[in-house]
Amino acid sequence: MRLKNIKIRQFIIMIAATLLGLIIGAGAFLFTNRSNINFLSDTTHRPSTSTIESYLDQGDYQKAYEEALKYTSTHPNNPLSYKYLGSILFNLGRYEESNKNFELALQNKNLTLMEKAEIYYLMGRNSDYLRNYNQVLLYNQKALELNPKYSAPYHAIGLVLIKQKKYQEAIPFFEKTLAFMQNPETNPQAVYPYYYLAKIYFESKDYLKAKEMIDKAIKFAEGLNPAIANVFIQMIQSLKLNIEEQLIN
Repeated sequence: MRLKNIKIRQFIIMIAATLLGLIIGAGAFLFTNRSNINFLSDTTHRPSTSTIESYLDQGDYQKAYEEALKYTSTHPNNPLSYKYLGSILFNLGRYEESNKNFELALQNKNLTLMEKAEIYYLMGRNSDYLRNYNQVLLYNQKALELNPKYSAPYHAIGLVLIKQKKYQEAIPFFEKTLAFMQNPETNPQAVYPYYYLAKIYFESKDYLKAKEMIDKAIKFAEGLNPAIANVFIQMIQSLKLNIEEQLIN
């Protein structure tokens, strides 16, 4: 009986030693080969804003949208995720959905006044494509209440007033666009308010003032990227010819 108990204890000790050896061996293997092992946590895709921006730079808005959806699911309380979705949906032509995401972004109480103003401006841009001009005015007015020195909403309101043929009302909005634009003396973006001012003065039959504005527009157009400015430059040249014809007559 005693011999039998000794054999059982020896068997248990042998099994325990074997298990301990396996554990130590496995640990040693993992330690020495840790750089060659890909754990699940390392290979799992983590959506990021940098990936979204990479797709945006490539102009691949569908992939940017899919990545932004993943980012939103992992960052549901981050207003940046909804802002990304809003901007991407605009580029996909889904303007109403875009505004819904911008509305979600606005619910965050930590947004700065400038961030809120920008979102309202972008919502106004969506509304312009939907031809809801009253909403365009409303959103851009909200943007200016938050940031009166934000130039883009002035320009947007001016464009709506031109569409409504309220030319005289539009003039001060384009003038304020220039006043609050960064480096208006050298900024190529100044071409746009100068062009629309020329258009307003032409429609108002003030051809001398129209020529002054179109000449400035031509000067600033030289600084535009040709890849995105060709059509607009043609519009400038066409308006210039119309102004010159009226001055000759």
